[in-house]
Amino acid sequence: MNKGRYGSILATTQLNKLFHLLHIECEDTRIIQGISDDTRWLKKDWIYVCWNVTNLQQTQFIKEALRIGAVVLCEKKVEMPNVYTVKSIEAISQVLIELYYGNLCEHLTVIGITGTNGKTSVAAYLEQVMNLCGKRMMRIGTKEVRYL
Repeated sequence: MNKGRYGSILATTQLNKLFHLLHIECEDTRIIQGISDDTRWLKKDWIYVCWNVTNLQQTQFIKEALRIGAVVLCEKKVEMPNVYTVKSIEAISQVLIELYYGNLCEHLTVIGITGTNGKTSVAAYLEQVMNLCGKRMMRIGTKEVRYL
């Protein structure tokens, strides 16, 4: 597994080696290309994280993921090839995100603006200053979310 600036690069990781880190038995040696919890964005050789939904929805999502050629992780035991059962899908998801992206909060600065009046103006000024300094930022307000 190659360590990059943002964590491990899964495009060079074999499924069995990744699952070994997660304590999941697997002999599949395919190279994992990505991770998603949404079948609309899923691609072949990705890991599909199946959240707990109704049995009907879960079955539909799993079948769609398998049709695409993905590997499935879920909490409920499902007797289908390429579907792996885990104790906590939330815990596994957190580990996968950290392996793929690294520690997302390591270089994150959060600035909160409070008060009765002027919050939007102060946020807009701060956004301009950060932009001039070449910093990437996200502004979340009552009426909009902007990412620069």
